[in-house]
Amino acid sequence: MVVEYIEDGKRAIYGGLVFVRDDTTGYYLNSTLSLRLHRAVYEGENGPIPDGFHVHHVDFDKSNNEPENLVALSMEDHLRLHERCITVEQRETRRQNFINN
Repeated sequence: MVVEYIEDGKRAIYGGLVFVRDDTTGYYLNSTLSLRLHRAVYEGENGPIPDGFHVHHVDFDKSNNEPENLVALSMEDHLRLHERCITVEQRETRRQNFINN
């Protein structure tokens, strides 16, 4: 199956389902099924996502949901990978959010 992007990338169609891009998170979501597009594509190509695993965008681009850009990682590995890639400003924002909440 192929992901079809419509409305200048605001919506995507995959497997007969429509996904809408959330401008806040950058993820495409089918709100009826509470299903994110990258997870649907991964499962459509590779089968079920193992328990405790996340689906990672290899190029860190949430709008690139091609099968070759998606890989299943353990939660720990996925969080570790993203932690190494955040900027000092992002780290400080997270720290402030943690303090405030």
